[in-house]
Amino acid sequence: MINDNKIAFAANVLLIDVNFLHQVVAEIVRRSKEEGREMPSVAWEEWVSYLAMDAGLKPGKNEVQVLLLHEAGVEEVSCCSPSKLSDIDGKACVTPLGELQFACVPTAGMTTISELFADLLRLALDSKEVQQLMLLPQGLRCYEEVETQLTDLFHEHPLWARRVTYFVLAPSTVALPCKVDTAFCALAKALRL
Repeated sequence: MINDNKIAFAANVLLIDVNFLHQVVAEIVRRSKEEGREMPSVAWEEWVSYLAMDAGLKPGKNEVQVLLLHEAGVEEVSCCSPSKLSDIDGKACVTPLGELQFACVPTAGMTTISELFADLLRLALDSKEVQQLMLLPQGLRCYEEVETQLTDLFHEHPLWARRVTYFVLAPSTVALPCKVDTAFCALAKALRL
């Protein structure tokens, strides 16, 4: 939501680069099919709830804003249910964790996913409303950019680190003062692995 050139954030924000799903989850599903195992689709609300709980949120009346960043023209994530981004954009659902609010944020051909991710990361941390920021960038190349940005931001604003959970696929090469967790635990639960 844009109001007076400002974005209204919820208390808990989860930034997800959907390329993570396209690359990582789609590869897991493809390999499982090659091995003769059928994988369920990832249910958005279930997976997001697992990520938020891994970040430390407890069941209750939480409000979690899920921002799904994607390239212009990307209309679906085949490994998720629902697969069409338009089916979840602007929608909310209530889970034991609280209310999950989904919003799709395309690049609109004006920027890259990395730049969009970096801009929203900075805006969210600069927002007084955001108490918890959870980050799931696309992959290793993006991790380096995000880690550099986090290092710079935490040097400038050391207390911001308390508000961030950074989800990774592999151990971070940079010592960050924020919580760093693997994205695979929540994904494994959602895929019933």
